[in-house]
Amino acid sequence: MDDEYSAGRLLVFTGVFAALQVIFVALRMATRVLNHKAWGWDDIVILIALAGQLGMAGTMIGYIKEGGIGFHAAYLSRTNPERLVTGFKYSFVIAVIYVVFVNVPKFALLLLYNRVFPKPLRANLFVRLLMVFLILHTIGATIALVVICHPSTVDFDYIYHLHSRNCGNIQGLHDLYIWESFPNIVSDVAILVLPVTVIWRATMDNRMKLGLAVTFSMGGLGLIVSILRFICYYHNASTTDPSWAAVTLEIYTQAEIGTYLICACLPTFHPFLNCSFRERHAPLPSIVYNGSPTHMPTPMPAPGRNLGPDSFVVQEAHYWADAYGSDGRSKDRLYGISYWFDTVSKRVRGLNP
Repeated sequence: MDDEYSAGRLLVFTGVFAALQVIFVALRMATRVLNHKAWGWDDIVILIALAGQLGMAGTMIGYIKEGGIGFHAAYLSRTNPERLVTGFKYSFVIAVIYVVFVNVPKFALLLLYNRVFPKPLRANLFVRLLMVFLILHTIGATIALVVICHPSTVDFDYIYHLHSRNCGNIQGLHDLYIWESFPNIVSDVAILVLPVTVIWRATMDNRMKLGLAVTFSMGGLGLIVSILRFICYYHNASTTDPSWAAVTLEIYTQAEIGTYLICACLPTFHPFLNCSFRERHAPLPSIVYNGSPTHMPTPMPAPGRNLGPDSFVVQEAHYWADAYGSDGRSKDRLYGISYWFDTVSKRVRGLNP
């Protein structure tokens, strides 16, 4: 039957996933407020990413209601061809929103890394290079999408008429839809590996390393969704039934950006971090919220390493020297690894303003 309809699942996914993203961002902001944390640029960028996702969700609902998504193209061409063209217009707007906002939550995560990692660390250079890469990729993909067929001046018939006079590069447009997402996979791998390498080289308890590595590795969910979206577009971008195939494509499109956004929130959550492996240690009275230490204990050297006084592992050695007494026994109070995250971050910022 060519009058089948499949967009119901897209509507449900859009509503539920948008609400889920709002909840995660709200929890992130609540964590900042309740723990009296200063807001950083990463928090502002996360709000921008959420605004983009809500804009995409609203556009998607319009696509479902007016654009004929979920019906077979043959059925729409026979019963309501104008609705098919309207659907292509919505599809183009969603594509623009995607290329503009897909890198925004990843940029927020890099801003968090830049704030936590000490400045002398080599990882900071890679963080900034990745930031530049994301900016250039966003600008290049947006310009290419807008100018490749000058869609603002045509009636969008070129999308389903392969030899339309309105677009002499329709194959290029289809290729762009497929391959502009491939750099996302490359950047995802880099963003995933970067914090794990820093954590794993640090001097701390192995269980603590594993807990932090797992927390930061949650960004791998975004990588998985990005790969799935790339595969889906590769097989369906040139389909002869675009309004039907678009349901799955648009679900992956929303899921990719939304998963990035959620993963960018996870490292800031005390509840999530405290669910990881815990370690018994005492608070550090020498650290205050402005990052200025009033007391600096003697560092506990990392064996076998020639490290400068401001290196990341030496700062962690300061942390462990405070957390354990001279007899090597852990002090009484129980804290999660979120306390480590905050403490090391403050101490690093205090020593490396």
